[in-house]
Parts: sequence; structure tokens; C-alpha cells
Amino acid sequence: VGGIKEKVLAAHRAGIKRVILPERNAADLEEVPEEIRETLEFIPVSTVDEVLANALENTDNLKLKLGDQKTPGAGVQAQA
Repeated sequence: VGGIKEKVLAAHRAGIKRVILPERNAADLEEVPEEIRETLEFIPVSTVDEVLANALENTDNLKLKLGDQKTPGAGVQAQA
């Protein structure tokens, strides 16, 4: 993946705290200023399975939160 430094800086500006990146790009992190690197968690991965395991690790909590919400449009009846 190209532009790791720019992507990490954009993630930092957006308030993202965790960055998953290809293992082979881990060396590119040296281009990111140290004060930025210290505020982020980097997770180097080599397979899509690792990406999914890290990106979706809290899906049980997400399901609980989403289950508490009403379905959009519930109770709305179509008018003819």
C-alpha cells in the first residue's frame, strides 16, 4: 500500500486511534512523526483474516447496541 504516512496522518486528524496496515508496510511508519506514532495503536497484518479479526473484535457489543435501537421505518404504513 502506498502513502502510509499520509494515511496515518489523516487517520490521526480524524481521531482514529487504531490503524491496521499490511505487515510489509510497517517499516513505512518510521516516516510518521514519533509524537503521532505514540498516540496510535498499529496492528500489522499479513492476511485478510487478521484484518477481520482485528477490525471486528467487538461485534458482540455492537450487536447488543444495535439490537436496542428500533428499526428505521417501523410502524410506518404505506399510503395508497
